[in-house]
Amino acid sequence: MMLGHWLLSAWLAGILGGGHCLVMCGGIASFLGINNRPKQLLLYHLGRLCSYGFLGFVLASGSSWLPAQALLPLRWFAALLLLLMGLYLLGKKRALLWLERLGQGLFKQLKPLTQRYIVPRSLGQSLMAGVLWGFLPCGLVYASLGLALATAVPWQGALVMLAFGLGTLPLMLLLGLSQSGLQQWLAKEKIALVSGWLMIAFALWTLLASIRHLP
Repeated sequence: MMLGHWLLSAWLAGILGGGHCLVMCGGIASFLGINNRPKQLLLYHLGRLCSYGFLGFVLASGSSWLPAQALLPLRWFAALLLLLMGLYLLGKKRALLWLERLGQGLFKQLKPLTQRYIVPRSLGQSLMAGVLWGFLPCGLVYASLGLALATAVPWQGALVMLAFGLGTLPLMLLLGLSQSGLQQWLAKEKIALVSGWLMIAFALWTLLASIRHLP
């Protein structure tokens, strides 16, 4: 059964991609003015995780209709996306740029809605801001969606994306509740190198696991 592998891979992807997430969603949280406001910050990230889970559910629902023979190519595709994620973390930003471009069209449709929550004034608005920003074009999110797609089971796809979101959460909350210089530490070259090579190792692990679990 591949579910345990997908969950672990997605969770580790969230942890290892933490530096990128701090720049993207952490910067948004600062822009929205909800850093150092624990309740609003928690609801913002809850909304973000809900969006990830929803996207994972939708993609896995689509692949669930595919014949069993198509699952192996999907798993290889997931391994390729993890490899590209590793290259991205190593500084090869173009590795996932094409993925981010794919999501820009959808986010343009949602952008007018985001303007309503530029400054969340309530807990509900903080939650909605997180839901909307969860659709922000992000190569790391889309690479993780490849894992959800490979599950071909809707609830498993949702769980995989929730695992990814939970992996990003500790660093995001730590930055949001403190001014510890965490972002500067994660930006160090050695940290990026370790994260990138570990992600590439997980890509190879995913490929081997896919071959061992032939449908």
